[in-house]
Amino acid sequence: MRHKLIISLVRNESIHSQDELRKRLLNLGVDVTQATLSRDIKTLGLVRVYNGKEGYIYKERNSGVEESLTTVD
Repeated sequence: MRHKLIISLVRNESIHSQDELRKRLLNLGVDVTQATLSRDIKTLGLVRVYNGKEGYIYKERNSGVEESLTTVD
């Protein structure tokens, strides 16, 4: 369930940081530690990509973004 929520948030919102993602999950009733969230991000294959004026946001690796990918922090 947590993974589905993370994917949904990343697909539908501009999530800039792990802390922002953690807070959005908490608002949805899912309390997760930073360490667990970091593992989830790696497991789900999320990457941070530069999105123009929004800065860096999380996207799915296979979402068709160019190879200007950065490492997930």
